Amino acid sequence: MPDAGVTDSLLGFPAVQAATGLSRSTIYEKIGRGTFPAPIKIGRASRWSKIELQMWIKCLRAQRTRNPDAHPSKLLSADFLK
Repeated sequence: MPDAGVTDSLLGFPAVQAATGLSRSTIYEKIGRGTFPAPIKIGRASRWSKIELQMWIKCLRAQRTRNPDAHPSKLLSADFLK
């Protein structure tokens, strides 16, 4: 769980694309497979948690450098976020 002093913010799709370099179709494909943070729906708009996105990127880095069997979705499990 993030530090108590950390404030989350919600990112729109252009910011998510800029942070990840992924296309719209790739992001939604990964969401469908459970390997990318799901958006938070606000009416018809989709927004992503900045903290969840940062954790996903951090896990990708860890996977690359330490554990090839690690997967970003493990950081986003319900148990981890409690």
